[in-house]
Amino acid sequence: MKKMQFEQAKEDEWPQCPYCHKEIRQIKFKTRGFFTSTAAYWCPHCKAILGLSSTFNG
Repeated sequence: MKKMQFEQAKEDEWPQCPYCHKEIRQIKFKTRGFFTSTAAYWCPHCKAILGLSSTFNG
């Protein structure tokens, strides 16, 4: 079984939004909460949610 490999991106290489297919050079996010923080990350072009995270701040 092969191990996962990581490769540094080139200077002119950027990820692509899986929804609108535009280059993502920034990601918008908003965080809510005090003891537990929940964050939403979205594409700045089409506003599609790219991910959610939750962390305990205690």
